[in-house]
Amino acid sequence: MSLQSWQENSWLYEHQTSPQEIANLLAVADRDLADCRTPGLSADWRLNIAYNAALQAATAGLYASGYRAAREMHPLSHHPEPGLHRRRRFCSDWPVGPVSQEAQYRRVRARRACFRPGS
Repeated sequence: MSLQSWQENSWLYEHQTSPQEIANLLAVADRDLADCRTPGLSADWRLNIAYNAALQAATAGLYASGYRAAREMHPLSHHPEPGLHRRRRFCSDWPVGPVSQEAQYRRVRARRACFRPGS
């Protein structure tokens, strides 16, 4: 699928960038790659920092191509289509602790419903 087809689906929008904006994004990515190697950080936090570096680098590539992601397509928003944010479930909505197999099944079905148009 091309970036043009993503734009036709309203997943991307045109974006006018500058060399400075690209340089700033890549500088953040470089900083985060260095920071994720900091001794003493938990593995979870190191992964989070490395993920942000990858996100910044990908954003720089997208901007350099003349596009930006729709707000609804932010990687942490978990909904591939504009307008589905109304049905998003937050982590605080889920129970903490052991969950029955039936509850896990309902959770997966609810999550999949967020990704189906018209559901």
